[in-house]
Amino acid sequence: MRYRDDGPDVFGKPGSFESYGAASALPKIARLYDPAYDAATGAEVAARAAAGDPIARRAIGDNADAVGAACALLADLLVLDVIVLGSLAAYLGEPWIERVRATFAREALPHHATSCTLRAPSLPNLQDLSGLAAALSPV
Repeated sequence: MRYRDDGPDVFGKPGSFESYGAASALPKIARLYDPAYDAATGAEVAARAAAGDPIARRAIGDNADAVGAACALLADLLVLDVIVLGSLAAYLGEPWIERVRATFAREALPHHATSCTLRAPSLPNLQDLSGLAAALSPV
């Protein structure tokens, strides 16, 4: 789904929510601000952000804003009570979650913003377990 008219090309659709919200998009988001930015992975961008790199911090902020906006869209369309955030919540921690929540509160309809809870996953390494869950599901 289109999020913005610009943005990195992830999965063949520049500007989609996935092109801003995926961990794999973090280096591409950083390169929007500095085409020579040489981080290869989301983990590397996260490490640089933790060390104070302003481009990495901006990329993670853009990512959190996209996730918050996507959550607001889902809450407004589906009237959800709880949204469990993905693996980035576990990897990037409370500062990222708080930015997601702030964007969510700003973007969602007021009633949905106050009645829907955004939280981190309770399972460690959620992304790492998703393939196993799919493999164990009956066809």
